[in-house]
Amino acid sequence: MIRKRIVNAGRRTAAVLLVLALSACLFGCGDKDASEKKSEESAAAQSTVMEPINPEEVKSEDIIKEEEKPAEAATQKEQPKEVIEKPEPTEVDPEAEREAAERKKEENEKRKQDNTSEVNLNEVLDGVMSFDGMELAFPIELSSLKLGKWTLTYEIDGNPADKTMAPDQVVTAKMTSPDYTDSDVIVKAEFGNYTGSEVKLTDLPMTGIYITKGQGKDGAEPKLPALELPCGFNWGTPESEIHEQLGEASFSGSFGYDFDFMYENGEYLLELGGMNDTGLEYIVYSVE
Repeated sequence: MIRKRIVNAGRRTAAVLLVLALSACLFGCGDKDASEKKSEESAAAQSTVMEPINPEEVKSEDIIKEEEKPAEAATQKEQPKEVIEKPEPTEVDPEAEREAAERKKEENEKRKQDNTSEVNLNEVLDGVMSFDGMELAFPIELSSLKLGKWTLTYEIDGNPADKTMAPDQVVTAKMTSPDYTDSDVIVKAEFGNYTGSEVKLTDLPMTGIYITKGQGKDGAEPKLPALELPCGFNWGTPESEIHEQLGEASFSGSFGYDFDFMYENGEYLLELGGMNDTGLEYIVYSVE
């Protein structure tokens, strides 16, 4: 009987121990679950705290900023352009240019109607030009042309005696002298057929002359023949004096010079070109 109690007591003790062990196990598992739940809740809370801004909204703001930067840069570039931008040059209107030329010609014709001005201009253009001792009043027949040391070489192929010139055809001939080189002066004579019919070249009169100041040789000043135009102009006459005596030109330009003026009266033509610092350097005097 005592042994049975002892056995029963042992069983009860074992049962108690088993219950305690199970309780401890269950308690431990409960703590673990609670701990994990607490960790998850903490993580959820942290996630809630760290996510005050929508990532999509942040991305949109960045994109907006990036889009605004080029716009601001474009605005900054456009602002100075608006300040310095100039209108594009318009194309030259041929009709307007022609009308301007006509107005200029009319003004010149009006100036010519003044008796004093007309007489002076005609006296200049219908005068006598002096060049290296030659007196030139165009047109000049070859039989009466006194060239002195100067010789003529027609700028054509073949024998001049075999050439026939059509109406209004013009031929030039180079004039040379042993006293001057092309570095000093270049001279050309003009022979124009203004008869209205075919004429032999050698029968044509000298109708004009072209004289160009040379560039000099090796830096030296060119040697120039004596020159005096009907108006008294000579080498180096300044532009201001030409304007003062002859007035506004029929046509003007540059053509490689600082100034180039053309005067005409329907019978004769006088062209004067030169540089600002050296004056008159280029002369054309001829029948129109």
